[in-house]
Amino acid sequence: MKSMSEKIAHYLIEMRARQLKEGVKEKALEFFSDTFACMLAGANETATQIVKEYVCSEGGKAAAYIYGSHIRSDACHSAMVNGVAAHFHDYDDVCTTMIGHPSVAVLPAVLAAGEETSADGSAVLRAYITGIETCALMGRAYIPEHCRRGWHSTETIGVFGAAAAAAELLKLTEEELVNAIGIAASESCGLKGNTGSMTKPLHAGRAASKGIMAAKLAQKGFTSNRTIMEMDAGFTKVTTGVCHEDKLEEAMKIQNSEFLDKGLIMKPWPACKATHNGIWAMLSLLNKYDIKPEEIRHIDCKVLPYAGDILRYSIAKTPTEGKFSMNYCIALIVLQRKLTMQDFEGDTVRDKTLIEMMKRIDMILDDTLIPGAYFDALESTQVEVTLKNGIVLKERCDFAKGGPNNPMTREEMGEKWRDCMKRAVREEGIDPILKMLSDLEKIKDIHILAEEVEKYILE
Repeated sequence: MKSMSEKIAHYLIEMRARQLKEGVKEKALEFFSDTFACMLAGANETATQIVKEYVCSEGGKAAAYIYGSHIRSDACHSAMVNGVAAHFHDYDDVCTTMIGHPSVAVLPAVLAAGEETSADGSAVLRAYITGIETCALMGRAYIPEHCRRGWHSTETIGVFGAAAAAAELLKLTEEELVNAIGIAASESCGLKGNTGSMTKPLHAGRAASKGIMAAKLAQKGFTSNRTIMEMDAGFTKVTTGVCHEDKLEEAMKIQNSEFLDKGLIMKPWPACKATHNGIWAMLSLLNKYDIKPEEIRHIDCKVLPYAGDILRYSIAKTPTEGKFSMNYCIALIVLQRKLTMQDFEGDTVRDKTLIEMMKRIDMILDDTLIPGAYFDALESTQVEVTLKNGIVLKERCDFAKGGPNNPMTREEMGEKWRDCMKRAVREEGIDPILKMLSDLEKIKDIHILAEEVEKYILE
């Protein structure tokens, strides 16, 4: 009987030689571009700058580009900085299968390892796909119990995706890949308790960095326990307590692609995905009934229990806490009918009108939305607005904007990407960069993409 690490390694090696299903590349390019734009949006933020200063103080050979700067460092450190930048605004994609953010762990690893190996765009895209599919496989095995214990799966599961992606670029053998998975298992970490602080985006950066390290060590002959996932004191028993290996094996049997099945979710708003169904439901009520803020007495937002583990702040006191506060997000939607990156910066959180509106909102954990469910991919939310005249208006949302059942349009994607990119590059550079991303497979060396961005960075 093969161990779980051996099964995954064998599947990924077979996947390397297999033609991708129709439509996978096209969807992957969209999410690649989306995460790339989010990375540029976060390149100049304080958390990213602190990590970058740390990396510069540590040194490292100039092998991979730190996006939005004139700095290069070793692949592991560059991936760490770029991962923090990509996840800083919490504007990046979500995979409900892993209840986390796969691309911010995988893409920075792919870009850094790709530069170090002088990979072409086609190889980089293939490695990115491999990493995302690996995150989804691991999610099937361990979710939702893993997250319920308090692990932040962006790092704890993302590290496996980053390792698999780096292994694809380094062309690890099956035996080496088994060891890389085992190394990644011991490097898996990240606590949801740090949600709302700078440490949350650090989880993405560390997953990317440690994924590269795991693949490189394995390539050099570093070993790990082949049964690390299922053994006593191994990953399953220590972190989760249960493994749904049957779901993992079924996904491998049918060669499931996360890009085509449940699909990834692209975010239209820069806040935790657990707020998005509430935002969409509130917008729907505002549009249907043209509700004015002064007409509202109270708002109840009924959510699945898992949301209570993530949306920890009722009255947000910092902009970062606002990203993980249903009250904050719904209050802003009521007051201005939109939500932008600027709403999570500066002194917005101290606005008296906003604070007063937050106090009129309650988030209620309700497992009757989907009976008995702690978490469900629908992330169902029901918003109930009580007006001062006594009328109660209700709206349930199962499919917020951004998911496969309610996708963003090409125009909406383009608007988001431009808004993100202009925080790091000059206006005249945005179109050339977007064109290069859309033609990723034509790039002969991923260095060219880094050089193109560096030409236009804001000084």
